[in-house]
Amino acid sequence: MNQPPQQTQAPPQNAPPMSSGPPPMGSGSGPRPMARGSSNVGATVNVNEADCDEVNRLLQPFMANYEAIEGSKKAGQDMLKKLNALCDMLLAHKVDAPVTDLLLAACQNVEEGNYVDVNGAIKTLTTQHWAKCKDWAAAFKALVAFTQKQG
Repeated sequence: MNQPPQQTQAPPQNAPPMSSGPPPMGSGSGPRPMARGSSNVGATVNVNEADCDEVNRLLQPFMANYEAIEGSKKAGQDMLKKLNALCDMLLAHKVDAPVTDLLLAACQNVEEGNYVDVNGAIKTLTTQHWAKCKDWAAAFKALVAFTQKQG
């Protein structure tokens, strides 16, 4: 029962510390956690300025109609606030081209009354570009539903 003492090997000096959480901010190692409520919209890679302007132009009459009917209600005001934030991003050309393309297709299809394709564009927008549209997607969808209901 006399066992020799077991030797333990010290971890190498350059080994990363064993921790279960993300690396500390500013450590330079690994991705940093995103702050709550942040959006990737400001980190534009590919922007089509003309399409941003066109989407903004197409949204204006829909929003004016929505505001005239729903603008006095709290829920309507909240939706308009989010839609105005979208328009501000469009005017500042801070919406990536893939998102703008889907918004443009959706707005054009709303004008034509083609709500099947509108809903397809919204589905693609929210499933493939959620990080870029999460702040205003529900308001846009509500605007489309309102416009469809108004006929």
